[in-house]
Amino acid sequence: MKVLTVTLLLWVFKSFALYYTPNENEVLELQEFRELKLEIEIINKQIEQLETNPCIVKNDHYNECSKAFLAMEELLESRFRASDRLEEVKINIIHYLDENSELPSTIEVELEERFPINGTCPRPSLESLIDQADSMLLFTKRLRKLGVYNNFMDVTSAQKRDCDEKITSDCWQVDEYGNVFYVTKHGLKIEASCFIDDPENPRSNNYSPNNIIRASNIAMEKMKGCFSKINPQAAKQILAKIAKREYMMFCRQKAEQFDHSVCGYAQLGSDIFNLIFNEKTCPGYEETIFHEMLHMNNGVDNLSVHNHNSGECTKHDAVYFCSRYCFPESTRDVINFSQKGCEACIKNPRETHRCYQGKFNNQSFDESYFKCN
Repeated sequence: MKVLTVTLLLWVFKSFALYYTPNENEVLELQEFRELKLEIEIINKQIEQLETNPCIVKNDHYNECSKAFLAMEELLESRFRASDRLEEVKINIIHYLDENSELPSTIEVELEERFPINGTCPRPSLESLIDQADSMLLFTKRLRKLGVYNNFMDVTSAQKRDCDEKITSDCWQVDEYGNVFYVTKHGLKIEASCFIDDPENPRSNNYSPNNIIRASNIAMEKMKGCFSKINPQAAKQILAKIAKREYMMFCRQKAEQFDHSVCGYAQLGSDIFNLIFNEKTCPGYEETIFHEMLHMNNGVDNLSVHNHNSGECTKHDAVYFCSRYCFPESTRDVINFSQKGCEACIKNPRETHRCYQGKFNNQSFDESYFKCN
């Protein structure tokens, strides 16, 4: 009789719990319980995939295979931490769980409406990421063949400098999709393809991985110095994006796809820009990198893309003016700028007097200006 009474009381308590409105802390713990269960499920699938890796199957801990074992160790640690935390949370919400330690469907529905965790874009499988990250090994081998390996961090050794909370520059970063980036001392992310010459489309004579990094650092110094002085608001926005590692430089396009005067281009609406290695018209990369970063934030552009690239409109163009102003030593074609182009670039009220110097006093509203706008 006592056993029956206790069982009945437990059933009544659980039934009541299904309809009892959780307090704020319980709601958060119920949601954490859902997330932990999902996290453990994903980790278990990743472990199953990794167990089929040839390195794990052969129990080969050496050379390139060390990466697979490190990944397995991290997964096992993550599963242990998640499982440990799950048991702690379970104690606090035990009266909401059924006999299989699962949340009843009524609570699942309510939580899903309040904290949806379904319908998100799935990340690539761990096996896929390992295959893609192996490009880092191929990358370093190519650097050795180029004779510039010692200029870069050894990304395959136990002492590799991966970007983390403590190391935020002069380091390597592999994102969740397997893309390999080098983060310069000023925080600009450069995709690994920029450091490897393409045998099918050789870089220009002045190309070298060292020059790419040197040019990006010079461009950033100009952004922090020259441009911050004449246009502090736009510079602040661009530098904030770079500090968050949002801007990325790629070098994947072939020169013959573009006019031979093109040195780079920005993908509008994204945080990616590209270098084009045209030998004759692009003697240095620093001005190009600086120029493309001005496009990225749309804080300087005063002409449409089509008009921006028109020689007739260049003198009215703020981005071109900023580039030549901050790189007065440029060996590229001389541009006879208008006062209007200067004013669109220089927004610091204390610096606008620079637009009234003799060399910038061309008519701002001549016939070509109206065609460009």
